[in-house]
Amino acid sequence: SDNQFRDLGIGSLFSAPSGINKLEFHTDDLVYASTDSSIVTFVPHKCAEYEVCSTDDRTKKGCTNLGDPHCGWCALQNRCTSRAQCTVKPDLWVKKPTQCLNISITHPNKDTMSGLDLVISAQNVVLPDDLKYTCKFSSSKGEAHVSNGTCSGSEIRCKVPVFTDISSGLMLLDVDVLYDNSSIGADQVRYHRCDLYTQCSDCSEISKFCAWCPLEGKCSKTADTICHEYKVTDPGK
Repeated sequence: SDNQFRDLGIGSLFSAPSGINKLEFHTDDLVYASTDSSIVTFVPHKCAEYEVCSTDDRTKKGCTNLGDPHCGWCALQNRCTSRAQCTVKPDLWVKKPTQCLNISITHPNKDTMSGLDLVISAQNVVLPDDLKYTCKFSSSKGEAHVSNGTCSGSEIRCKVPVFTDISSGLMLLDVDVLYDNSSIGADQVRYHRCDLYTQCSDCSEISKFCAWCPLEGKCSKTADTICHEYKVTDPGK
């Protein structure tokens, strides 16, 4: 219709005396329109305007929510594209909200500490095992580290790095899963530093990784052997 073309920014075509003579789809991303005096090309979609794969937030545009026949979410490029624009694993180009990639950390209570493997689950999408993934760990203080990931059965494992700019035993970290330096999903994890817990109750109750050593009056990893059987793992004791 007249309004549809005006929305696409080629309303001037309709000022031609003879109007449009022919429309031809060259690709999903390019259409030719001709009049008696000119030929104009235009993109028949606005996929780039959609910010996320799917959302219940009415202030945002969900790529798969509005039913645009030209658009879908390209999971590994983490953006809304036409099918032709999804050049990285185009079989992961999805059009339904239930197909959107969801990244979540599967550790109980999302607790972890340096040196452990963080297990991250990819839901709704089977991630290819043969690609290179990385994990970016970031704190609210601006400290950030990247570690390499391995993927198997849509589970990504990344080694948790050491954070030094931390003032207490517990800190929240943002974890972004990256492919080709672009985030494909994110979650948060609770990062523990046993040596920074100063109270027995905090050491033994808040973190399952830590235990209070009464012989030295400090908190240490449960895997340490310095205290042996004298470690306190129950704050009631």
